[in-house]
Amino acid sequence: MRTHKSAENSYYCFSFQSCKMNIMIRKLIFLLLFTGIWLISTSQQHHKLLQSIKAEDYPGANVVVVFDSTIADVQETGLTYVDMHRLYKVITPAGALQMSVVKIDYDPWSV
Repeated sequence: MRTHKSAENSYYCFSFQSCKMNIMIRKLIFLLLFTGIWLISTSQQHHKLLQSIKAEDYPGANVVVVFDSTIADVQETGLTYVDMHRLYKVITPAGALQMSVVKIDYDPWSV
């Protein structure tokens, strides 16, 4: 049996592989925890932003585009990766009907 000591704490391992696995599991747990906290924070920011948008501020609008970003990554071969991020606030039932189908153009030479 081996003892693994680090700046954080110490624990016992029965083999080198189990020590390595234990460290990997701790790193994975940390990563998942960090990602979860980041997602919750981002979600709360979007929620606050959407709550701040009122229908009376946009008379006659069915949908408000809150965020629209498109990034195209063109490779040397001409292949293009396109990342689109959009955030909408639907204000009226007509807007819900309008947004029930989202059309995205497709170029077979891009991914």
